[in-house]
Amino acid sequence: MDRKFIGDRITSLRIGRDISERELSNTIGKSDNYINSITTGRTFPSIESLLSICDYFEITIFDFFYPSVQNPELLKKAYDEIIRISADNLEEFILILQSMKPSDFEGLVSFMNRYKWNKNQSLIESKTKPF
Repeated sequence: MDRKFIGDRITSLRIGRDISERELSNTIGKSDNYINSITTGRTFPSIESLLSICDYFEITIFDFFYPSVQNPELLKKAYDEIIRISADNLEEFILILQSMKPSDFEGLVSFMNRYKWNKNQSLIESKTKPF
């Protein structure tokens, strides 16, 4: 793990809350210079300290390491569905996604919604047909 990333991330969170390094250090029960030693790259935080920092800023560890993720709950839902795909199909799916431009996704979603509707409609029709 990159020391600079961790230090920069803590600095960004700290500045956003308008709290000094010393105040944050004391809030998580550490010595006055603890946060400074992390932000300057002299030391890594322990897992316990990192969890305390995340608790203070009301974020998860995931949010700490992936701040650009816009909707982590939605990402988790997507992940839960993706892991159901076989390895071969997943490789193929990834290749398809990598070949697409952002503008292609709207058409893909539209197609998938039509497919889902048609599939559901077929299921409804087959259930209502007499034997």
